[in-house]
Amino acid sequence: MPILSNHLALLQNYSFEFKAKLLSGAVGWVIKGTKDYNDIMPRFCLMFNIVQAGTLTPHIFKGDRRHPVHQYHQLQDLAVYVGERLDLPRFYDIKTTVKDDLVEIHFDGEPVFSHTFGTHPTEQELYNFNPKGGQVGFRCYPTEEAIIRDLDIKLIRD
Repeated sequence: MPILSNHLALLQNYSFEFKAKLLSGAVGWVIKGTKDYNDIMPRFCLMFNIVQAGTLTPHIFKGDRRHPVHQYHQLQDLAVYVGERLDLPRFYDIKTTVKDDLVEIHFDGEPVFSHTFGTHPTEQELYNFNPKGGQVGFRCYPTEEAIIRDLDIKLIRD
């Protein structure tokens, strides 16, 4: 289940940057979270994780169309390698920039992912949810553990 911010629902174009030290499994984060203030589960969110082997994979959680096993849909055909394994006991810099439906991710300052969501056949129907909120947060999954620090969220003004 994603853990989301409560007060950033109106955020649309922004950068979400943090440093993560992987302890086990993967580090996962959430953007475009859409959850009412008193709800426990979001109605929609776009998630990413980077596993220790260095693969970044996007996921979509859609409350009315949950995956029967994971609750969220893994978009394996959009997965990318970030350029290194996350074996070293150090902090990695992860920056996600959201501009409307375009999502760009930098890993340790290098661009590793860029995709306009809603355009790829495997995620088109899942991504069709409006209005999407701007809440951010982190994945909470039993086999994933990371230390997060230096969290920075910035509004992007055109």
